[in-house]
Amino acid sequence: MRIRAAALVCLALACNRAPEPPATATVADPPLHAAPAPPSANVDDDNLLNIAYGAALVSRTAENTLEGSAVHGIDGIGPTNWASPPGDPNQTLVYSFAAPSRVEQLGIWTGTPEANVPDAVRFEASMDAKSWREVHVLVPTGSTTANVTPFEARYLRITTRDAKDYQATVGSFQAIGRELAPPSFPSLEGCWTINFEQARFTQRGARITGTIGDTLVDGGTDGRVARLMWKRGATWGYAVATVTPDGRNLSATTFHEEPRVQYVGAAWIGSRCEPSGAGRPEVDAQAERPESPTLDALKRHALFGLAFDPNDQLLIEPSAATLDELAALKTRFRLVAHEFAYATPEENKRRADARLASLRAALLARGVDLARIEFVASGSQRPDTEAAYAVERLLWSRIDLEFSGT
Repeated sequence: MRIRAAALVCLALACNRAPEPPATATVADPPLHAAPAPPSANVDDDNLLNIAYGAALVSRTAENTLEGSAVHGIDGIGPTNWASPPGDPNQTLVYSFAAPSRVEQLGIWTGTPEANVPDAVRFEASMDAKSWREVHVLVPTGSTTANVTPFEARYLRITTRDAKDYQATVGSFQAIGRELAPPSFPSLEGCWTINFEQARFTQRGARITGTIGDTLVDGGTDGRVARLMWKRGATWGYAVATVTPDGRNLSATTFHEEPRVQYVGAAWIGSRCEPSGAGRPEVDAQAERPESPTLDALKRHALFGLAFDPNDQLLIEPSAATLDELAALKTRFRLVAHEFAYATPEENKRRADARLASLRAALLARGVDLARIEFVASGSQRPDTEAAYAVERLLWSRIDLEFSGT
């Protein structure tokens, strides 16, 4: 059900002129890249270059449009792709992993006409994005994955060479392997430029709020990615955002209204604001901060600011901002736990139950009257949803705050 009234709870943070280096978010370390068994045979479920697992865009030379950007080369969604500018198929893209990783296979998934497949794809690896070494040159025959001599890297630089047609397109770039350390998600706190618009965020534990131009943004991080809701006028939707290891670059896959493949929108590509004279716009440090609307005005809201450990126990400190807002509500509401990350409906239901039980205990400890709250463990029982891709499952797996009338 599409609900146009799904407004967002947002605080617009005035940015400092010279932002401090970003700190790492205070969220417990998730397990090493041990993604739960996927419910589909999606080719990108085990791909480290998947935005759902924390891969981020560092830089790119060019693309055709933001609907076919370099971010769409790592969104893991079959119908989307990265497309070079017409007549210029030779391009270079740089991506980062969520953590230092050991890579054993490299490849591309095309999903495009054979004439648009690059004649060759060169992969280079780096731990610091400064010193690079070639690790493989792939000669694709359609979708192609090749075993390579295992190597360790935090960054991959990918160069496409020629194409039979005048434009190169790639559905997904692939790096199959495993992470060598827990992932990290640098804080979004501060001033950004995103798609040429001034943006600013505040982050309290796992909770993230802010603005991109006149778009309101609200969500949270699980320590690997940020899951966000956005609203701009009458339009709204969801996004999965990642940040490069140095905290300087942001990339996001967006959806208009519900997170379904047919609603994928233009990517968000951003970088941090620079001090005066560095060639990027500044934000007035004295700018008035708009008031935050209350949760009472909403019909449904995804509580991405709630953080859980791998055993589905609520992390109280990172979740404090969202818990405080729930505790302040004076009306009746429902908390509905959705889960799509696991292989069976039974497991999804069990995990949803466990998260709700932990959240219930945390609210009780805050003195909340639980008689006015209905707890619903929906699991993956949602008939209007088919979450085929990892990024869709990530956004659908959440706890929703719902008021009467939804």
